[in-house]
Amino acid sequence: MSAQSSQPHPDQQYIEGLIRGDKRTFKLIYERYFPLIERYVRQNSGQRADAEDVFYKSLEIIYLQARDGLVITQSFKAYLKLICQRRWLNELRRSQRVVLNLKDQPEPYLDAEVIAQIEKHERKLLYRKHFQKLPIRCREILELTFEGKNYKEVAEQLKLNYSFVRRRGGECANTLMKNIHQDPLFNELK
Repeated sequence: MSAQSSQPHPDQQYIEGLIRGDKRTFKLIYERYFPLIERYVRQNSGQRADAEDVFYKSLEIIYLQARDGLVITQSFKAYLKLICQRRWLNELRRSQRVVLNLKDQPEPYLDAEVIAQIEKHERKLLYRKHFQKLPIRCREILELTFEGKNYKEVAEQLKLNYSFVRRRGGECANTLMKNIHQDPLFNELK
């Protein structure tokens, strides 16, 4: 990770390719690592479609981390595998499927900082998922308050009544937090 003094792993090239949107890098990652992830998911009560979901969602997490300056100090394979395993195990817990074979556990040398970064981005995805489900007016009000504007400034910018914005902003924030807290993934990420 970037907070460590270790040198980047040679596999950092995959991270850089994802940031650039390089189709060859994506194809190479898919060809090299998807079979590993598919095998893991199938050995643990899943199907190919489940493996594809886990794989693509995990790449999305890595991409978001890369945009935030991710520097890997272990192999890309180990990093991707850890994220995929966590996502699949979370899915199994959420759906209450039976886990058949958990012989391929994450590599022990992946440190706590790596896991903390993964969890941070999973929390961001959880927040975004529920934020996008809010009505447009809620999203507008909350976005402006997150930018540091007070309710009076929000009301002026959106050309709304101050009392409405204050009341609606509180309702929207409460709805967002309630929905996040009710999501099964929330307890996994505490």
